[in-house]
Order: sequence, then structure tokens, then C-alpha cells
Amino acid sequence: MDSSFFKTLLCVGLLALVLHSCKIETSNDAAQDYATADLLGTWNVKTTAHKHPDIESVKLVNDAVAEVVIKDLSGKQQQISGKWERNVKQSVGRMDFSFDFKLSYHYDHLYALMGRIEEADDNLTISVGDLVLEKSTKKAFLLESLLDINIPSFALRKFEVTILDNSLGQASL
Repeated sequence: MDSSFFKTLLCVGLLALVLHSCKIETSNDAAQDYATADLLGTWNVKTTAHKHPDIESVKLVNDAVAEVVIKDLSGKQQQISGKWERNVKQSVGRMDFSFDFKLSYHYDHLYALMGRIEEADDNLTISVGDLVLEKSTKKAFLLESLLDINIPSFALRKFEVTILDNSLGQASL
């Protein structure tokens, strides 16, 4: 055989060895742009074609607690508690994966959903494969937070929430 064949084979082998030892890293700083307060609240399912149990919504309660609402096989809704994290790094063998968001809960077995946080059309979304959770803007979260306050009805005759942005208007209870 020709010596150029062996030189080519040697170069390809060395190139494969060099590329095999390289670590590919990407940076997605989208999760860093949002404070934990931006992520807290109710996230509704935007897509319906997902392989997970029928998740209706996810409510991020505080720094680590999540409440997942699932529709079971009989059509009844169940609320399951879980945990959530930001900026998760997961290792599988020698490969490292990093995600903006991780949600783990136990339904019939342990589920761990890991995905990216994105902002589109004034809505925050968490994409986990084909499952997309959507949360409306910060203004709507403010309204949701204010209406979620637990005040006894006898102490509350009229409660008025005024948003300074005219796009949402005014709500009275």
C-alpha cells in the first residue's frame, strides 16, 4: 500500500483523538436574566402533545417547592408536590448537560423534567422537549399574587387593585 494512505489514516486517527478529548460547552444565560420571583406562580401547559402524565399546570410556590396538577386516567385532577431547581448540571457518563430548569415529582414513579427558560410574546415559557409550560407577564403575576392573598371575608368589604398600566385595566372585588 501507498505511504500516503497510512499518513492520511494517521492524521484522521489523531484528529479523532483530539476531538474526542475536547469538551464542548455552550452558554445559555437566559435563566440568569430572571429572578426567582419572576418564576414563582402558576405555569399552564401550552402544548398538549406530551408523553408525561396529563399535566394541567405547575405552581412554583417558593425556592424549591412545586405543586403539579395532573389529570389521572379517570379524569380527576390530583395535586402532587414536587421540587424545582434552576441552573442544573447533570452528568451522564463523561457527558455533562446543563439546563435552566428542573422539575421533579413522584406520580407512579419519579419524573424529572429538565428544560430551558425562554421569553416570547411577553410570556415566559419553560420548554421540556415537547412539553411547554407558559406563564404570563410579570404584570399578570402581580395581579395573581395580590388576588391570592388570604384575607377573611368579614374584614374585607371592598378590595380594589389598581394597575398603573392601562393595558390590564382595573379589577375590583
